[in-house]
Amino acid sequence: MALLTLDSPNFDQPLHLMHSHHLRSEQRAALLARLNSHLRASGCNGQARQTASHILRHFDETAIQHHEDEEIDLFPTTLGAVPTHTRTSLRALTDHLAQQHCDLSRLWDAVRSQLITVIDGKSDLLDEGLCNRFHTICVAHIEHEEGELLPIAHRWLPQSKLELLGKRMKERRNVAASQGHLS
Repeated sequence: MALLTLDSPNFDQPLHLMHSHHLRSEQRAALLARLNSHLRASGCNGQARQTASHILRHFDETAIQHHEDEEIDLFPTTLGAVPTHTRTSLRALTDHLAQQHCDLSRLWDAVRSQLITVIDGKSDLLDEGLCNRFHTICVAHIEHEEGELLPIAHRWLPQSKLELLGKRMKERRNVAASQGHLS
């Protein structure tokens, strides 16, 4: 069950925007896990190169911004908003999530180099174990954030902090003030 069920990602609703990013990341990670089947069946054709490029763009751009949203803004803001007696456990959670970001980044570097060879038409096979491991760790990480962090943030962050979080997310993406939605 989704934490939030709003229709359109919006910087005025930054937790929903983070949830939407999680959904897209799960989709891209699953697509990565399926890309090898396509490569085996059809070779490194235009569709495979386009799919690899689509996955690469997501994890090279939006995933990095998303991790910055969390580590620079969401984690410390949420830590400051929760009751004192819960900070130790929340600190352990945010430290664990930040470590997972590092682990995913290292794993992504290996996946990325293989995707580039597909995009360049130089390879028609990805390391299936590596892709499956990335998919599994990515989904587990997202479930951790969706099941623990976002509900805490949703409960404890006041509207003023949510507005600041949304503003910082918008700035990080260099989105003009007149634009409020991401596609």
